[in-house]
Amino acid sequence: MLLVLAMKEANGPFVGFLDDDSYPELTWVDAAYKFAQNHTHIGAYGSQIYPQWEVEPPASFIQLAPFLAITERGNQPLLYHRSQKLLPPSAGLIINKQAWFESMPKQTILSGIISGNMLTGEDIEVLAHIQKAGWKIWYNPAMEIYHQIPQWRLTSDYLIPFFKGIGLSRYVTSMIDVKPWLRTAFFFGYIMNDLRKIIRNFC
Repeated sequence: MLLVLAMKEANGPFVGFLDDDSYPELTWVDAAYKFAQNHTHIGAYGSQIYPQWEVEPPASFIQLAPFLAITERGNQPLLYHRSQKLLPPSAGLIINKQAWFESMPKQTILSGIISGNMLTGEDIEVLAHIQKAGWKIWYNPAMEIYHQIPQWRLTSDYLIPFFKGIGLSRYVTSMIDVKPWLRTAFFFGYIMNDLRKIIRNFC
């Protein structure tokens, strides 16, 4: 997993991640450095990510944009609270190495999107463990990134397996905050809630 390798090899106290289809402003590194200097007990923090669509999506697609790592949450720093169940994507993410090594289990479950496998969410799994350990997760709007989104990522051939992977991975990440002896009950509760949503959408 890329995150694990980066944490082992990096020499500095913070490690930054950029996707190959995301392009930062020239001030991104400076903004990331200053944010770490001005915030205490920070475990990780994400960027403000703007879309660069190859073709303009329909208006109804905007509600799905956050799943494509589009993160526009205003121009003020935002602290992610555990109760909100909301965390930043790995694109444009900075992780504190100390928080990583103090929080992460020996083995994580999710591996990320690889050939033949759309089970995403490895970044959320990592951040959930860091947040659970008491470290703060932030949104830093001064770290600006532009995410290129080609036309093929708006097609049903891509989106259906993509959202299937997101749905399955959330069963993993949602259990991180649940006590082990309650996980079976919560698992069936999540299934019933998802079935309710499916029925509501088709009725």
